[in-house]
Amino acid sequence: METRMQELKSLLEVGSGGVYMVGICGMWGSGKSTLASFVYDKISHEFEGYCFVKNVRDRSRMHGLKTLQEEILLNVLKSKVTFTNLEEVTYMMETSFRENSVLIVLDDVDHTDHLKMLAGSKNWFGEGSRVIVTTRNRDLLNDRKVRKYNVRMLDDTEAIEVFSWHAFGKREPLQGFEKHSLSMVSKCGGHPSALKSLGSFLHGGCGSEWMRILDRLEGIPVNEILKKFKIRDDGVDRKSPVDKILKKIQNT
Repeated sequence: METRMQELKSLLEVGSGGVYMVGICGMWGSGKSTLASFVYDKISHEFEGYCFVKNVRDRSRMHGLKTLQEEILLNVLKSKVTFTNLEEVTYMMETSFRENSVLIVLDDVDHTDHLKMLAGSKNWFGEGSRVIVTTRNRDLLNDRKVRKYNVRMLDDTEAIEVFSWHAFGKREPLQGFEKHSLSMVSKCGGHPSALKSLGSFLHGGCGSEWMRILDRLEGIPVNEILKKFKIRDDGVDRKSPVDKILKKIQNT
């Protein structure tokens, strides 16, 4: 993760002036949101205002873009203002940040309206501002001057580290769980979301519990396993516990 953070920070050029938008692009489960969150935590203190807008895709459908605009204004300006319509809040977005350096992260964007209403143009933002967008659809960024960072799947070393943090609370497996951990990681195809879910589910479990899960996953293709986690993460079955997902995988 440290290497990815440094690569992204080099694209952002924080402190160099100008107004830049950087798009973090990649397929489901590639760790776009995790990377954006880590970098946001590292650099947000260097801006006069900042806001991380999570799950833009889902929340815009449930609550509308006006709610997300108000969230940005509240976090950046540190004052709550209520607007009666979308036009009012959009005008406030256009005019409120021009004198300040701000950092805004728009997580999981999947429609051009999200960019238009939440980060309309460079003129909305003051010198030194940065906008980070995470998306599965890099084509959304083609009409804008956006620096793109393509997230690759985790390699074996990165995957075991992500899994271990969630399963054991440390960078490497506990003694006696090394072989089981490698087997679990091999079932996740380098997808951080699946690695985190499985690791968290197995946290504190004994060896027999781990073997029970491995037996369930035996002989099932990686793409079938990931498909079930993707359905959960896409919101179709978001409240499904991992044990329920594993049962569905076993019945595939």
